[in-house]
This record gives sequence, structure tokens and C-alpha cells, in this order.
Amino acid sequence: MMACLLAGIAVTAALALPSGALAAGDQQSVLQDDAQLLYGSGRHQFVTLEQLKSIGVGVVKISVIWSLVAPKPNARDKPNFDASNPAAYPTGAWTRYDNLVEEAHYLGLRVYFQFVPRDPRWAAAQNVASGQSFQRAQAPNLTYFRQFVTAVGRRYNGSDQDVEGRTLPRVNEWALWNEPNWEGSLNPWHKTVKGQRVLTQPSLYRGIANTAYKALADTGHRNDTILVGETADFGNIPPLYFMEDVYCVGRGYRLLSGSSAQAVGCPTKPSRASFVSQNPALFKTSGWSHHPYGFNVSPDRPSKIKTAIGLYNVGELERALNGTFGQYHRRRQGGVGIYLTEWGYVTNPPNPAYTTTLKEQAAWLNEGDYMTFRDPYVKALAQFELQDVPTPGHQTKHEWSRSFTSGLEFSNGKPKPALGSYRIPIWLASPRHGSSVPIWGQLRAANHSTTQVGQIQFRAHGSSTWKTVKTVRTTSVQGFVSTQVQLSSAGSVRLSWTDSTNHTYSSRTVSVS
Repeated sequence: MMACLLAGIAVTAALALPSGALAAGDQQSVLQDDAQLLYGSGRHQFVTLEQLKSIGVGVVKISVIWSLVAPKPNARDKPNFDASNPAAYPTGAWTRYDNLVEEAHYLGLRVYFQFVPRDPRWAAAQNVASGQSFQRAQAPNLTYFRQFVTAVGRRYNGSDQDVEGRTLPRVNEWALWNEPNWEGSLNPWHKTVKGQRVLTQPSLYRGIANTAYKALADTGHRNDTILVGETADFGNIPPLYFMEDVYCVGRGYRLLSGSSAQAVGCPTKPSRASFVSQNPALFKTSGWSHHPYGFNVSPDRPSKIKTAIGLYNVGELERALNGTFGQYHRRRQGGVGIYLTEWGYVTNPPNPAYTTTLKEQAAWLNEGDYMTFRDPYVKALAQFELQDVPTPGHQTKHEWSRSFTSGLEFSNGKPKPALGSYRIPIWLASPRHGSSVPIWGQLRAANHSTTQVGQIQFRAHGSSTWKTVKTVRTTSVQGFVSTQVQLSSAGSVRLSWTDSTNHTYSSRTVSVS
């Protein structure tokens, strides 16, 4: 399910990395929670954004849903209006998005817009069969879709005004559709041509991505962070296969041809130059985005679904992208950027269909932060969501399995242990005492415009007293710290930080054997 976006910022950590580490160090902290940010009151939006700021979120990811702003979204025929002109939309149609952009800008947060279904009924493509999975995810008419993206691009290019005459802040981060390899987000996903089954999602997605990219480029966003992909961890087309199908390559990144190409909607007589020129979104955008969920297993373990791509094996996706770009003679210095734009752990409690405990969620989020910090290709890691979506009582286990309770808080606002571990992450790759114990952490909630100071604290086994064993300072723009300490016995370790109001926050406690 789901930033930015990240204009790559070079990060200089004041503390040396443990030997052998390959750190990206510039990845942004992203969070998405449409339930809290899109559908609440204006006051609730602002309070939620303030909370996100307080726990160290730098980028808020927001779904841009056409049917929320379009006139007569349930009509069969398109209303008579200029869908490319934001002023032609109904009065107040943009208010929820205007408020979000303005409030986030005021708080110093960046906004990452992602185009997602559901589209108006009148905007559905008429030349493709429906009926495969959710009607709300039927592929859009590309002419109408380009008009909508044009309207959004104009609305948020830094020159349009809200209803009170204030100039709206510019949005600089974008993603083109959501989970197009899953039939619940893009359908139909197959058709039959001359007796052969053809997967339609790859070609449908190429059309959507190119259409949206051109509309954004034409409205002043050509140099923004724009992402393609947003693939699900698994789908009716596995993410790695889907990426290859979108780029029309097969095993060994060879260009598809003949019946193999036809089976995924690619040109049967391939031409590198023609494919690149006809698909600017695939080669001119900032990188590939993916949702590396690994339900019920720690991020360093493989998923039970063999074709899934999680944090454990995201390197397979990285190699495939770089190999594919090389095949088209479009190699990028530093490699193709990977943006992990929706991730988290569904917890039990409250969800009995999953096995991840609250303690495991808190620890595994930190481990994921550490793993992606060490990966030079990863530019972003996004938490989904802040708060569990309320679920009705007396649900069956099957109904629970469809509920996303991956929040840092329960649905009533009570914090899970993960809320604190998100604010101040800590990870020990080798949690054993000794003369040189490596400790990684992040002062995520700190003001990164100045040098920040934290304390590595230790409590010996059997003791109730915490002692500072090392003071760490970081000028990293994301607050990353990495150091080594000497621990002479078993016990517990934590990372603490005191904010400007003299309130002290601590990471979760990690046992040292």
C-alpha cells in the first residue's frame, strides 16, 4: 500500500560507521495515514501533522483521489467542464488538499502526492473489459486522466491560490498510481488475444505512468521527485516480474520479442531507442518505489511468499533495475534509486489474524531503519500508518486478515511501544557485551539544523540504575548516529535525547547478553 522524496541530501554523520557499512544516510522519514489526514476535520489534520512533526516525520504521503474532487463522480458520462483547470472543479473540492499542503508547509513538513484510484465512473477506460476484481480500480481513460493530473500539477506548482487568495505552497514529490501489480489497484489484469493470455497490467501501467509524467512535466514539475512503481510486496504479478514486464525485459534483462513480448503487452519487434523515447516515465523519473511488507517475520528474514520482495531481498529488485537500465544504455551514476514508500507491521493485538507482537513491531521497525540506512540505493522508508483504523466488533478471522492495524497507535489513540521506538530508533547488530559493541541509532525527532547530542546509557544486569557510557553528537540532517562502546557485562542499552524544552526521550531498551 504506500516519499520523497527525497531530494538527495548528502549526510555527514559525526560518528564513524562500523567497519564495512555501506550507508545511504540520506533517507527521509515518511509516514502515510490517509484516514487521519484526508478524512478528518481541518483541526484534526493540523493536530495530526503536529504529532507527526513531533516524532520526527519529515515527509507526509497523501493519496490524491480523483473521485474526491471530481464533479458527479458516479455519473456514467463526463460532465461538461474543463478537467485540466483546477478552477473548473466544484467549490471547495480542493480544500482538504489545500489545507494539508499549507499546514505541512507551516510546520516544515514536505508533502508527497500519490495518484491512486478511485477515479470517477465517467473516467474509466471504455476499451478494456471490466469485472476483474474491484471496479473502483478500473484503468482510467488516459485523455481524461491527463487532464486531471494537469489540474493537480497546476494547482500545486507554487502559483495557484486557495479560496482566500493565499498562494498555495508548491508540491515537489509525486508517485504515479498505487500497487499496479495487484488487481485490487489496477484492472483488468489480463485478456485473451488470439487464444493467448496477455497480462494487461504492465501495458496499462506504462500508459498511466507516461500520461501522468507528461502532465506533471508540462505544469512545471519536470525536475521534481517523481516515482514510478509503487509495487505491492506481492500481487497477481509478483513485483520483480512486474518491473521486468513494464520495461519489456526477460531473464538476464534481454529485450522481449515475439510471443514473449506479446504475452505482457510489449512490442514484438523491440527497439531500444524507440522504447526509451516512447516511455519517458520509465527513464526520466527519480526512481522505483516499492512496498516491502514482510508480515509476521522480521525484516531480515524471507517472506513465506517466495516471489515477494521485502527488506530481506530488496537487493534483487535493485540488481534487476540496474541491469535493465544497462540493457537500455541508460545506466545511472550511483544506480537507480529505490524508494520504499509503504511499510510496517500489523500487530496482534488488536489483530488476531497476524502474529506480530507489539514488542516485535517496535524492534522490527528499528531493524528495518538500520537495514535501509546501510543500503546506498534506498532513498526513503515510509511507515504506514500512524493510527490503526477502527474495526467493527465480532469480526471473523478472515475479516481481520483484511484489516490493516499497522499503526504506531491503537485506534483509540493509545500509543503502542512502536511510537517511542519510531521517535528514537536503536539497533545493535551484535547485542553482546565486550570491548567494542556497535550501536546504531537515530535522533529522529531532533532539530537537524543544529548539532544534536544524545547519550548511550547502560544498565547492568540486576541493577536499576542507568549510566551514560558515551555522549554522541551528530550533524546528520536525519539525526543518524553510529558508534561503538565498551560494555563490561551483560545488561541493557538505550539511546536518550533531551529536546529544547528539557523533555527527555529514550529509545526502546535492548538487552545485551
